[in-house]
Parts: sequence; C-alpha cells; structure tokens
Amino acid sequence: MGKMNPHLAAYEIGATLYMPVLHQRVREIVLGAAAPPASSIVLCLEDALHESDVERGVTTLMGLLAAAPARPAARPRLFIRPRSFDMAARLRSVPGIGRIDGFVAPKIRVETLPDWISLLSGSDLRLMPTIETGEFFDPARLVAVRDLILGSGPDRIAAVRLGGNDLLGTMGLRRQRGVTAYEGPLGWFLSMAGSILTSAGVPVAAPVFDIIDDLETLRREVERDVAMGFISKTEIHAA
Repeated sequence: MGKMNPHLAAYEIGATLYMPVLHQRVREIVLGAAAPPASSIVLCLEDALHESDVERGVTTLMGLLAAAPARPAARPRLFIRPRSFDMAARLRSVPGIGRIDGFVAPKIRVETLPDWISLLSGSDLRLMPTIETGEFFDPARLVAVRDLILGSGPDRIAAVRLGGNDLLGTMGLRRQRGVTAYEGPLGWFLSMAGSILTSAGVPVAAPVFDIIDDLETLRREVERDVAMGFISKTEIHAA
C-alpha cells in the first residue's frame, strides 16, 4: 500500500483545541479515559502557561507520556507546543514521546525551520510549523518555507499553521468581534499564504478563532476557510 497523500492525512487534524498542559482534563485525555473534545489537542507549554509554571508543566507532561498507553483509539491527535526549540529538543528524548503525534513549532523562521524538521528525523513525529511573525508579509519568505518543506520531505509536516492573532499583533491590532479574519487586514495575507502553500500540496491550518461566544462570525469565517482549502480550525480552551 502506498503512502497516503499528506494533504489528505492532514484532514485528520480536524477541529483543534489548544489546552494548557496543566489543565485538569489533560490527564484523562492523554490516557484515553475521556471522550475527546476535539479531533486534535495541542498541549500548550507556551502562551497558556505563566513563566513560573513552565517547569511544572514540563514535569507533568513527562509523567503523562511515561504513563500513557500507545495511542488508544479513543484519544484525539496529540501535539505539543513547546516554548522554544531547546525545549522541544529536551522533550524529543523523553520516554513515551512516541505516544504523541508531533510538535507545533512556534514562530518559525526560514532560518530555523530546517532545525525543527531535522529534530524529528528518524521518528514518526510530525511538525506543525507556525507562521506568526511579520517577516512573512513578504511573499518571498513564504516561498522559501514552501521550498524547504518540499525539499526536506513534505510527509514530515502535518500542516503549516497561520498564527492570525500574532500576525495582527505585529501591526498593533487585535481580532474584532463580528469581523472575520478575511474582512480585516489579514485578508490579503491569508489569500497569499494559501495560494503559495496549498498550490504546492502543503496543508495549511486556518487562523485561530478565539471569541468563543461570537458563533455567527465563526460560521462565516469557517465557510471562507473551507473555500480557501484550509484543513483545520483551532479554538483556545476557555479555562
């Protein structure tokens, strides 16, 4: 049987929920003891944790991985979002790391992406690089990322994530209620990124939606996500 098209496999990511690794429900989700709240879960060691909680978060995660069964059927796709490449390198060698599906790489740059891809070589772990810095308003930087992915093996990439909130932050802006990401200043960027990456067969995850009680805007935005060919939508855990 041949390898599955990476773009088709990426659809398994589906709806994604970001959760702080110290959240009270994380243990039962990782152990497969609870019905999954989403198709995929990102266990966050970055923005979701206060600096003083980071080491406790890492220790907790290491304990969970050591105790977790090998990918139970009831468990969603699991990814870890570390704070840095150095933290990812530390986690890469801990017992049980093969029980997750991969890493979300924050704030990647063209210069750092090869190191992230190399980190996962020799394993089944996959990478979700996150584009969320202002340098990527330059189309040439997106083209460079695309070429790196295609040159190093696209099967190592679960999807490229577009960090809408951080990109807005580079302009001193934030998401507004009632306005989809496509109706604001990111509209051009989303079209450009989607065209450059998806046309080359690189799966792209849509920007996060974090105004959790604005369901009508979420509905309209998801319709545009689908039309763009994006493969996943992320929500931030409310607690």
